Amino acid sequence: MINKIHGKVIEKKESSLVLMTTVFDFELLVSAFCLANFNLSDKVELFTYLYTRENELKLFGFLNSDEREIFKELIGVSGVGPRAALRVLSNIRYNEFKEAIDREDIELVSKIKGIGKKMAGKMFLHLQGKLLINSELESTGLFRFKELEESIVSMGFDRKIVNSKIREAFNLAEFANLKDSEKEQFLFKEVLKRISN
Repeated sequence: MINKIHGKVIEKKESSLVLMTTVFDFELLVSAFCLANFNLSDKVELFTYLYTRENELKLFGFLNSDEREIFKELIGVSGVGPRAALRVLSNIRYNEFKEAIDREDIELVSKIKGIGKKMAGKMFLHLQGKLLINSELESTGLFRFKELEESIVSMGFDRKIVNSKIREAFNLAEFANLKDSEKEQFLFKEVLKRISN
């Protein structure tokens, strides 16, 4: 997968940027907020997502890994394609969208052209508890346990509950006194115990 592209903006279109790298020119579809962030000749670094279908190959660009993760979660919602996901991120900044999902602000999301209340409701059902942006995790020190969270969720547990139980265990005095090498195993056992109770 292409993770990031470094290059110079050589063209700005309605919803994309064309970046010149040392060998290729790449056109990346981007959100309106991303597009507004750059001017011609700017040297930029964009996170990317390559969308592939049988007769379609499109490269999407993002300001940071958080915007990309929310895009990936959005296209996982039934009926939401990459264009619709980009439309959402062009109308609401990725962090504001996450906050809207967290506080169940269906009115804000349903006002986006082409979304409506039915699709907004689908998004809320699918995304609640799933949108954790890296900057939040980094500020609490929880980011390094993201893989642990994923492994517990893959066992069939609800992400929101798993995340809540990790935060509870993370704040225990017992956890703080452990060596770094012991912390992940402690969290795993403690979270499973708390979910089961």
